[in-house]
Formats: sequence, structure tokens, C-alpha cells
Amino acid sequence: MAALSPVQLRALAQQATLRVSANACGRATLGSGVIIEGRLVTNAHVVEDAADVKADQPIDPVVVPVLAVDRRSDLAVAEQPAGVGLVLAGDVAVNAEAIVGQSVTLAGHADGDGGIEIQPGIVSGRVPGDAYGYAVDVLLIDAQTRGGYSGGPVLDNAGNVVAILSGFDRSTGLSLAIPADIVRDFLDVSSVEASGSAPIPSDCNVG
Repeated sequence: MAALSPVQLRALAQQATLRVSANACGRATLGSGVIIEGRLVTNAHVVEDAADVKADQPIDPVVVPVLAVDRRSDLAVAEQPAGVGLVLAGDVAVNAEAIVGQSVTLAGHADGDGGIEIQPGIVSGRVPGDAYGYAVDVLLIDAQTRGGYSGGPVLDNAGNVVAILSGFDRSTGLSLAIPADIVRDFLDVSSVEASGSAPIPSDCNVG
């Protein structure tokens, strides 16, 4: 796919990134999400034990059921919100691999206050995620994110999702993201396992 202009890429990031909220473990959680292949993808730590989430931009929130959660990779998937995202960017492809030194664009609803932030970044590396509490590899991205970015997309210059944001390293300031191949594997498995609104096991003792 041909590279998008900076203006096009920024517009795509803004249109594709939804605000996601849930009432989980007795508290409100806030993050971001992106629609991929007709499903809303976000982080497991945004969803936690919730059976459904709200998604918006941030007007007219739509409640949708959570279909699957994988805490090993910090990924979760919910039904696509009707009327949200579809009228904007629709599905975003997740079929590209990030490489070290690659320029990327990060998007998220920072602090869940409704305002979306879009910023450039550079892929610094791919490392085992165990040091950060993951059971999968993570991408290190030279860009400083904060609360609310979790679940937001990392886009390459063609607008493909190369990773899903998940957190940041407080000691280095680098952002952490789940690589596209792991997102792809999760979507493939969840499409087989998920059927309607699945009960989500509690994880309220964690964190």
C-alpha cells in the first residue's frame, strides 16, 4: 500500500481511534480502541472483568459485549459498535510488521478526557515482554504516552496497524505496544472461540 501523506495519516488515526470505557473491578477504566476486521480491539487491562464496554469518539457512547480477553498479551476484543468507526475509517488493516528504526504514528484518548492525541514515534526494538509483565514480545517505541492511550493503534506510513499500545516504561519513557503478528494470532483465535457475549473471568486481584 502506498504511503499516506502526513495529513491523511493524521486523519486516519483520528478517525480510527475510539475511546473505550468500562466499569470493572468496582472502578471505572478508560482507554482507547480500534476497529479491526469488524471487531473492536483494545487492552485486557482496560476491559478487566467487564462483560461489556462503552465506545465513542467521545459522543453518543455505544455499549457492546466483550467477546474475548487474553491477559498474557494484554489484548481484548469486543463487538464492533454500530455507527461508531464505520462512518469514519472503518476497518484498519493489521497486516504489516514493524521494523527497528521505522517511523510510526501513535493515537490515543489521553487520560480518557475525550481529547485524542496523535504523535509520531520511532520503533526502537522488539524484546521479550516478561520484564514488563507480558507473556509475549513487545515493541519499544520512542514516544511518550500516558494514561488513556492503552488500546490505541500504532500505524505505519501506509495506515496499517503495526501494533496496539499497551503501556509505557517509566524508567525510559518508551511506549510499549503489542506487535501486529501477536494481534493477528489473537484475532484468529478469538474469532473461533468467541460466540456472543462471553463471560469474562475475574482478574480483580491483579494490580
